[in-house]
Amino acid sequence: MGGIRLSFLVGFILVLIILSSACIAPPRENPGGGTTGAATRAATPTPTTTTTTIIDTNFLTPVTPFPSESATPIPTPRNIPNPTPVPENYLTVYNNELAFKYNTVAYSYDLTDPPLIINICIKPLITTRYIWYQSRSGSKDDVTVKQTIVSPSAWFEVVVRDRNTGAEVLRDGFGKTYSIDTRKTVQVRSSGQYVVEFTGNDVNASILMQIKAPPGTMMNETAPVTMCPTVPI
Repeated sequence: MGGIRLSFLVGFILVLIILSSACIAPPRENPGGGTTGAATRAATPTPTTTTTTIIDTNFLTPVTPFPSESATPIPTPRNIPNPTPVPENYLTVYNNELAFKYNTVAYSYDLTDPPLIINICIKPLITTRYIWYQSRSGSKDDVTVKQTIVSPSAWFEVVVRDRNTGAEVLRDGFGKTYSIDTRKTVQVRSSGQYVVEFTGNDVNASILMQIKAPPGTMMNETAPVTMCPTVPI
C-alpha cells in the first residue's frame, strides 16, 4: 500500500514539471545577434526629424569667388581738382584820402545789402628827434643820435552808429588805446541806416568803402590796393 502511494506521488511531480515547462516561451532572435529571453526587451529608437531651411536666392546672382591666395590691388587715388574760386565783385561807395588835425568827418549811408566793408590805410605824421648822451668810453665825448618816430599825438578812430538812435555799432582805430597797425578793415554786417564817423589827428587816412555788387552790375577794372606803409616804432 505504501508503494502505491509513493508511485502516485512521483507521477504527480513529473506531471507538474511537464506542465511548467510548456508555459515558458521559447527564446527570440536578437537583431544584433544571439538570443534574448522573454524577460529582456530591446529599446525602440525614437525617429529624429531633420528640418531643412530653404534659402530664397531670387535676389542673388551666383558668381565665382575671388581667389583667396591673391591680394586685392589697392586702387590708385584720383586727384580731385580744386574748384577755381569765383571772385566776388564789390561796388565802391566811397574812396578818398582825408587829412586829420583834431577834426571829424561823418557820412550817412543806408545799407540794404550787407556787409559794408571799410578799408582804411593810415599814414601817421613822422617826426624826428635827437637824443644826446655822453659816451661811456674813456674819451667821454658827447654823442647825438637821430631818431625817426611816429608823432606821439598821432591817432585815428572810425565809429559806426545807428542814424536813428545814435547807438554805437562798431569802433576801431590807430594809436592811443589801439594798435599801431596802419591797415584797418571793419565790416557792418547788418542792414540799417548808419552814420560813419572818422576822427583823428596828425594822420592822413585813405578810406575805401565797398558793398557787394548787385547781380548783373558791370564792374570797371580798378587799380590794385596799395599796401600801407610800415611805420617806425
